[in-house]
Amino acid sequence: MFWTVLLSLIIVLPITVYYYLKWKYYTLRPGIPGLQPEFIYGNLRPLGIMTSNKEVIDSYVHSFEKLQKQYGDIFQIWIGSNHYFVFCRPEHAEIIYSERHIFDRADMRPKTFGLIAENFLITLIGPKYKRHAKVIMPMLRKHRFKSQISIIIDCADQLIHVWKDRYQNRDNAICTSIVTDNQQLMLDTFSLLTFDYDLDNLNHLSEITNRRNTETKTEPSEMSFAMSIWLNALKRVTVNGMPTFVNDYLLKIDRQYQHAFGILENHVENIIQNCQKEMDPNARPVNLVASLISSLQKDEATEKRKPEKEQIGITKKELLGEVLGLIVAGFDTSSSILSWFIHFVNKCQYIDCVIKEILRLAPILFGTLRTLLNDIVIDGIKFYKGDTLASLFTLMQHDPRYWKLDPTEFIPEKFFLVLMRPMRNTVVVEFITWLRRHNEKIADPKKKTGFFGIDLYSLQTSREEVLRYLEKHDSSLAAEARKNYACFERYSDEKQYRYCAATKRIAGCENETIDVFQKMLERHSRMIAEAKGRDHEIDESFYTMENAKIVREAEKYYRHIVEGGAIAWNIRDTHMCNCLQDLLRYYGRGIKAVIWAHNSHIGDARETDALYAREVNIGQLVRERFGIGNTFNIGFTTYTGTVTAAISWNMDPDFKHVRPSLNESVEFLLHEALIQDPVLTYEGQYYLLFRSNNPYIQLSKELHTELRKKRFERTIGAIYRPHTEHQSHYFGASLSTQFDCVIHIEETHALRPLEIHPTWIQAETEHVPDTFSMNCTGGPKKL
Repeated sequence: MFWTVLLSLIIVLPITVYYYLKWKYYTLRPGIPGLQPEFIYGNLRPLGIMTSNKEVIDSYVHSFEKLQKQYGDIFQIWIGSNHYFVFCRPEHAEIIYSERHIFDRADMRPKTFGLIAENFLITLIGPKYKRHAKVIMPMLRKHRFKSQISIIIDCADQLIHVWKDRYQNRDNAICTSIVTDNQQLMLDTFSLLTFDYDLDNLNHLSEITNRRNTETKTEPSEMSFAMSIWLNALKRVTVNGMPTFVNDYLLKIDRQYQHAFGILENHVENIIQNCQKEMDPNARPVNLVASLISSLQKDEATEKRKPEKEQIGITKKELLGEVLGLIVAGFDTSSSILSWFIHFVNKCQYIDCVIKEILRLAPILFGTLRTLLNDIVIDGIKFYKGDTLASLFTLMQHDPRYWKLDPTEFIPEKFFLVLMRPMRNTVVVEFITWLRRHNEKIADPKKKTGFFGIDLYSLQTSREEVLRYLEKHDSSLAAEARKNYACFERYSDEKQYRYCAATKRIAGCENETIDVFQKMLERHSRMIAEAKGRDHEIDESFYTMENAKIVREAEKYYRHIVEGGAIAWNIRDTHMCNCLQDLLRYYGRGIKAVIWAHNSHIGDARETDALYAREVNIGQLVRERFGIGNTFNIGFTTYTGTVTAAISWNMDPDFKHVRPSLNESVEFLLHEALIQDPVLTYEGQYYLLFRSNNPYIQLSKELHTELRKKRFERTIGAIYRPHTEHQSHYFGASLSTQFDCVIHIEETHALRPLEIHPTWIQAETEHVPDTFSMNCTGGPKKL
């Protein structure tokens, strides 16, 4: 009987445990799609993650993309025994972050990270986390890295000397150690800035270079080697899906990992001992380690007997773990350089917008995991307390529903085109960010606002846009276009082309650009007539046709620019007005457009000295083509201030001070009016209304008559030459007929470019201008 029961238990117990574990960990939740999990492996083996040759993270991304296509935006997945509900839409991430009170950090970190770093702040939960956070978080907030950038410069300079010694007189050498070399730089810089301790990794590199100057591959330092092994172990236990006890056992039998961890502990111990020797008990802590040492428990045995909630400070072992965590942050995320970068760019207005855009293009996180503290319903599906929800940023960033173009595709010419410098500033970034949020709130695509460039300074970029589109949608026409556009390839840049074309040394590329444009026009017309393609496909075709037109017009512009006179100017402004008309026709009746351009383009040229030079501009052309009652031209004037401008074309823009306007100018007249009114003087700006399309607005005839008298008017564009300002920047104009409205800002401030030249920063720091309120509360003022 005994043996029968024992045999039954031996047979039944494993089967019972198997089905219990399968029910608890490997059963699909009804109502939510997902791939049926396997025992122990979950979805790792069916998805091919265990056998993939790709990087681990890339394998996961590829697998999640397949599951999203198969099951939609919400599905289940098992990574080993870890069960997650995956969300793939920004709206889901918004719920998780807006309802933070019912979400907590997932317990995956203590289960995985905790095996490797049991005392890292990021791996702790509950009372122990709170005890560590009370010590660590205030120190991280209050601590300031040393205010000398010389540490970073010295470390970087040391690495540059290593590279110089290693590769001098070896033009064909291939560097295979850039990543590991920079890791040495990160470790040394971070430890010096944070702990006042030199890890000597760069000296190690220098010694190896001197000893083995014939090799391009270098050995990493002992510290760097140990750190790499430690991080690889961390990656393994994070993504292999094995139960905690299995990972714990694998780490204990891994001799290489144990050896590496011993090296790291020795270095951390040396850092702490070095800091303890130099600490003055009566002085304030000078670095993070000193701050942590000052928080050590006085009597660990007594504190250990207390409940976790009542314990104060940290133990020596916990101190070792936290310091190691800080070193990992410096090694793995380059946080020291990042910290300095943010410290210096935080003076840039709207830098947060730039950083947010960078994170959209390349998010630093694969996703985020949260555990539910209460039940919640998302998209009609109920999730329960204890469920782990994963929001995958990496899938959202290139979802075609949100981005027409793949954001991972880097097209530098779009953003860093030399002649588009006026658009590359923080104000444009702020506006584009606002515009995107504004458009997201509008359901009807036809009511959304677009942002277009209508100038012709993009010959090269527009050619590439045309070819990129045709290669994707019409290979035969792409081959013809590439053959025609090959005409430009014999010239290094637009400057060389315009010289050769203008001097008749070559026939030019006029016929070739016209041919491509005509064929693009015919193709687009057929698409519309046959109603082929969805709205966004027709949009793409229209934009490509406009780019083909830009190539045609830019070729004409560069061919005539050397001749001087009004021809090239008129080609450019006529093109911009034609482009505006194309956009208005394409988007249909009732569409309105706002053109942001310089005063010299917006003010009616017939009311300025440009009339005698036979120059036209947008302001004149839109009044002629659309009627003055359907347009409204706004100009800006200033008395003094600062401006971002270059001294000549193809030079870096600089921070320049604008001279007070000439006494004979309209700007000086508006300045005199402002300083006579205390309210306007305080506000620093006002506006003048000369004409209105609203018949109920009362206008001052006296104001209109006075400012119709021709006076000097200043124009400052991409170029500003203060020393020849009178000759270079003043012309005659009748202000009240040139514009319908003028906004006068007494002291303007330079637009801050996104790529700042060192001379720009130096010039700005020499004088920091005051700021003014930006509310245009003034009405028509009597002069």
